[in-house]
Amino acid sequence: VYLSSLDGESLRTLTELAQSKSADLLYSASSKELGNRAPKDVLAKSNPNILAELVVAKRSRQIQELALALENGNVLIIDAATGSELRCLQGHTQRVYCVAYTKNGSLLATGSADHTCRIYDAQASELLHIFRSHSDAVRALAFSNVEYNTKPILASASRDATVKLWDISNGSCLYSLAHSNGVNALAWAPSTQRLVTGAGVNASLWSFASGTCIRTFQGIQDVVLSLCYSHDGCALACGSYDNCIRLWDVISGVHIRTISEKISGPVWCLAFLPDGTLVSGSNKDGIQFWNALTGNRSKQIQTDEYDEFWAQAFSFSSHHGNILATSNYKQKSSTHQFACKLWDPITGSCLRTILATQKIYGIAFRQHYNFHQFEETIHNAAPPPTSSSPIIHSITTASSTPPSSSSPTTTPDIPTRNTRSRSSNCHH
Repeated sequence: VYLSSLDGESLRTLTELAQSKSADLLYSASSKELGNRAPKDVLAKSNPNILAELVVAKRSRQIQELALALENGNVLIIDAATGSELRCLQGHTQRVYCVAYTKNGSLLATGSADHTCRIYDAQASELLHIFRSHSDAVRALAFSNVEYNTKPILASASRDATVKLWDISNGSCLYSLAHSNGVNALAWAPSTQRLVTGAGVNASLWSFASGTCIRTFQGIQDVVLSLCYSHDGCALACGSYDNCIRLWDVISGVHIRTISEKISGPVWCLAFLPDGTLVSGSNKDGIQFWNALTGNRSKQIQTDEYDEFWAQAFSFSSHHGNILATSNYKQKSSTHQFACKLWDPITGSCLRTILATQKIYGIAFRQHYNFHQFEETIHNAAPPPTSSSPIIHSITTASSTPPSSSSPTTTPDIPTRNTRSRSSNCHH
C-alpha cells in the first residue's frame, strides 16, 4: 500500500493506528513505503505524534529537511529521517552562526561571521539576496509571522550593535535599529509586527510600524543569549549568561518570575510549546522542560557526561514539538566529535545521531506548508491536552527576586561582556 494513493478513510485508519501507538500494525500497513523512512526499531519506541508525522510527511512526498550552520562557512541540508546529505550551500567565507526558515518553508536565511546574510529559495537552493550592511558578525536571524509586501520580514542581529529589518521581496533595508551593545537574540511576536531584541543586559520590544522601541524589560543581570514568545503572544522568556530564565508579561512589562534552580550554565536557546511548556538548552544541563506556570522542571534530556551543547542551538520539527534536533559537541580526552541528535521529546530517547566534521552553530527544521496544514488536522482531532490555561492568565505576578549575576568562565566563539558603547533609542 503506497501512502500517496490512499483514500481519506484508509489514511484516517493509519493515523488512528499511529495515535494508538500500534507501531507494528502501522509498519505492516504502510509496507516498504514507511519502512524506507525509518527503521522498525525507531518506530516501535517513538511516541504517537512522531508516527503520525512520518505518515503525513511520506504521503505528501516531502522530505523532512534540517539545515545545519557549520564552522567552515557552509550550510548543510540533510534528510532528518535518514541522516543523508541532500545538498550543501556554499558562499560564506567564515563560520555560519545562524539559519532560519520562513514559516511555510519556502525561504532559508543564513547569517555569518563574514558580516553578511544570504537568502535562498529553500526548494531550489537558489541564492536570491546577499545583505552586506552589517559591519560585524551576524549572530541571529528571524522571519516575522506577519507579512509585509506579501513576504515575511527578515530581522538580522549583529555584533555591530544593530538589528536590521529587510524587505525580502526586493532586498531593501527597511530599518536599522540601534542598540548600545552587540545583539545576540531575536524573537518576533506570533501575530503582530513587533520584535524583541536582546543586546547586553537589555531585552527591548520594538514596533515595526514606527521603528521605535516601546519597552525595555527589566531585571536581567547578564548578557542575553536567547528569547522566545509564548504561542499566545502574552509571555516573553529570556535566557541569559547568568544561568537564568526570566519571564515577563509582554503587555504590561511586569516581571513574572525567574527560573534559576537546576540551571548550571548559560541558557543558549529557548522555545515555548503550544501547551505552555518552556524548553531550554544549556551546555551543562542538556535540554530541560519547564512548567511555565510554576517554574518547576518537568523533564530533562541529557546524553552523557562528555556531551556539551556549545552550539547554542536546537529546533523542533513542527509547531507541536514532535521531534527535537540538538547540536552536540563531545570532548573525551583529546578526541572531539560533532553531531546533530534527534530526540523524542516525550520519552527522551535518541532517535538518530548524525555525525558532522564541523562544529554546528545553528539548526533549523524546514516546515512544509501542506505538511503543517495536515498535521494541524491530526492534532485537532486528538484529545485536548491536559495542560492549564494560557500562561499569563494563570501565573501570579508574585515572583522571586532575580539572583545576582554569576561569572562563568569566558568560552571561545560565544558572546562576551566586552560590549560596544552606543546610545539606545529605547525609552522605558
